[in-house]
This record gives sequence, C-alpha cells and structure tokens, in this order.
Amino acid sequence: MERIESVISGKVQGVGFRYSVLKASKNFKINGFVKNLETGEVQVISEGEKQELENFLNTVRNFSFTEITEVKTKWKKFQDEFKKFEIRH
Repeated sequence: MERIESVISGKVQGVGFRYSVLKASKNFKINGFVKNLETGEVQVISEGEKQELENFLNTVRNFSFTEITEVKTKWKKFQDEFKKFEIRH
C-alpha cells in the first residue's frame, strides 16, 4: 500500500473539479480526500495500491473540462489514515 500527496494547479477551482475527483475515486480502490487550497490549487491525498493510485492520478490529470497546468505529487509511506474518499472544506 502507498500514499500520494498531490497539489494540482491550473483552472481547477469553480469548475466542479473536486466533485469530478470524488466521482472518479469511486472507480478505484482508494481512500483519501480532495480539497481547495487558498492558493487556487487543489490538494489530493489518497492511499491504496500503487497501481490503483497511478491509474486514479492519470484519470484526474486527463479531465477534459479543465486546464491543469501542473501536478506535483509526492509518494509517501502508507498511513492507513482514511476509511473513504471525500471532499474536505
């Protein structure tokens, strides 16, 4: 099991991005959260099997309705912190 911590930049606030990430997460065996940052970026932290996380992140990167300019991702040690995937405010 792995953990990823991502910060996504671009036109990602005010376009339904967090809800799309939540919807996409249901297609993968992952847990975690997505939330808006005050910087205008979106943070996604998720845990699961490495391949599930990679596939999830690729799905998010390829959303066609928004303009993502950068995805900064750090791989971290699995912490078993989450029981589901949710939107945080």
